[in-house]
Amino acid sequence: MKSSTSKIFTLFRQSFVYSAGSFLNKFLLFFMVPLYAEFILPEDLSLLEILDPAEQFIYGLLNFGLVHAFYRFYNRQQSEEQRREVISTVFWFLALVATVTVAVLYSFSEELTDFLLPAHALAKICFSLTLVSLFIRYFHLVASGYFNATEQATRFSLWTIMGTVVYCGYNIYFLAFQDARIDAVFEARIFSLIPVNIAGIWAFRSSLSFSFNPKLLKQMMKFSYPFILSAAAYPILTYADRWMLSEMVSPEATGIYGMSYRFGMIPGMLLVQPFLRAWRPFIYNYDDEETRRVVYQRILIYYTLIGCILWLGLSVFSEELVVLFTSEPYYDGHIIIPYIASSQLMYGLGWIVVAGLAVKDKTFFIGFCTFLGGILNIVLNYLWIPGFGILGTAFATLVAFVFIFAGYAGYSYYKLRLKWPFGRLVVLTLTSVGSYYLLSFIPTEDFWMGVLYKSLALLVPIGLLFLQAGLNPLKLSAITELFTGGNNH
Repeated sequence: MKSSTSKIFTLFRQSFVYSAGSFLNKFLLFFMVPLYAEFILPEDLSLLEILDPAEQFIYGLLNFGLVHAFYRFYNRQQSEEQRREVISTVFWFLALVATVTVAVLYSFSEELTDFLLPAHALAKICFSLTLVSLFIRYFHLVASGYFNATEQATRFSLWTIMGTVVYCGYNIYFLAFQDARIDAVFEARIFSLIPVNIAGIWAFRSSLSFSFNPKLLKQMMKFSYPFILSAAAYPILTYADRWMLSEMVSPEATGIYGMSYRFGMIPGMLLVQPFLRAWRPFIYNYDDEETRRVVYQRILIYYTLIGCILWLGLSVFSEELVVLFTSEPYYDGHIIIPYIASSQLMYGLGWIVVAGLAVKDKTFFIGFCTFLGGILNIVLNYLWIPGFGILGTAFATLVAFVFIFAGYAGYSYYKLRLKWPFGRLVVLTLTSVGSYYLLSFIPTEDFWMGVLYKSLALLVPIGLLFLQAGLNPLKLSAITELFTGGNNH
């Protein structure tokens, strides 16, 4: 038990550092929300909302899931020379892929622009700028994998914060002082990616050589190829609805939806993404079945507890956040926030219950199930957008992520017979949802008094959630051990 508790503490310490870095990053990026709302019209913002997922889709599809293979093979190597071979092989292969991918896409830029984007004067230039950022992004993967695999959470956080500061600075300069348009946002991204990637490559320069091992690459690809479907499906799950909204409703609806979607992703930014950065390399560090079972079960409860608290606070204050940080054309989008936040948390839960399959190299179902979820999302968007508008897209996203989680959990149990405390997870979820609907009846005629009443009322369900998770909220020392690393359980 002591061993498993120590492992959990290590995981949460790493996650906490990633979360702190992510919070600082998103805190800086949050200032972009009112900036965009003030200087960018919804129909202009639709270009960003469509090209962002297009870039992520191509990058996810054509990095071949190698970040997962990187974690798996890097941790297996016994010598520095072998680890250098892993880094160098992945780096030079991705450099080749980036060059070929961008060259091919650029040759079809006219056709792709006409298909993907609404008629807009800046559509072509924004597409070209997206290709440039796509090329640079490929070099981000190895640096990111290196920092995470070597548990350099602090260094990774500082690395990403540096890029965010540069990105925000360029956005403010272009939009607020130069009266630029949406293409300036794409330019700002390029200007921020360049120094960040140079710094990232510099960090592992001593482990990089002009060597390439085709046999090693073949082994890594054999492990990682199922993740291609998973990585490609994620942008479909989270962003395909932008393009469908633009085609079936209007570019303005896409801009409104995309603005509120940023708020819905707060749990992903503060919990899911930082947790997964620590979790994915962590799961390959040991092979003891009993320890794995105990760790996975406890991690599921802790993650669900933190996720429910984040979801409840965000959902209760969803309207206030949109009113406070955006402008009037975007106000109606607040209705989607609880559904988008739920889908983000479901994504992280899925990676907990499916971790055992990755350890056992049973990765095909992970990609296959995620791909099916992406197809389901597209079908549901097609069915629900005409009747529900932006709310229909939010419904479709949540249902797709619930489907993926259920598939992961079912298949993982079938293959590994790992038992999960789903009963407690359901209780935590029902408590959060029920509290949200009860708190929605609090009067909000006065903006700040409504915020005060809701804040005080939230203390009751939060305390109840801690008790349901098996933690006493009055014993703060026991709770803070998750983040500070005590070993006295």
